[in-house]
Amino acid sequence: MFQQDTRPVLPKVVVTQPSSNDLQPSLTASVETIPVGEKKKCCTIL
Repeated sequence: MFQQDTRPVLPKVVVTQPSSNDLQPSLTASVETIPVGEKKKCCTIL
C-alpha cells in the first residue's frame, strides 16, 4: 500500500499512543531502535 515509503517501518502506533502506561516499556524499547534524528522527534512529541 505504501510503496513510496522506502524508510524502515517504525513503531508509530506506540509513539502515537503514549497515553497507556502499559506501552511505557515498549515505548522505551522502541526508542532504542529509532535513529537519533527520529528519537529527537519522539522526545519532542512526548
